Amino acid sequence: MDPILTSQEIDLALYQVQHPEIRFSLVELQMFNGAQIEGNQVVIDLALPTVEVPQAIRDYLRASVVDAVQRLEPKAECSVRFVNMSEDQRQTFLALAREGWIE
Repeated sequence: MDPILTSQEIDLALYQVQHPEIRFSLVELQMFNGAQIEGNQVVIDLALPTVEVPQAIRDYLRASVVDAVQRLEPKAECSVRFVNMSEDQRQTFLALAREGWIE
């Protein structure tokens, strides 16, 4: 079965999803770490800067990502897997967080 979406389409969809506390998208913050797509099954790897990210933020991010993918393709069965950021990703994330923190 052919993939229902491409990683590039997902990248563009997640470019529209803003972090709840920072004025940048998940893609700009280097949080989108790829997708595994088999047929209509989509697993998004979302990189977190630290393991201490509160559960409420994780839940918001998961719901936002699933919503963005399902708006793009309603037949997609999407799940989110949280992974750790690389040091380079973390440095970019922290720099943008300082610049775009929402008060």
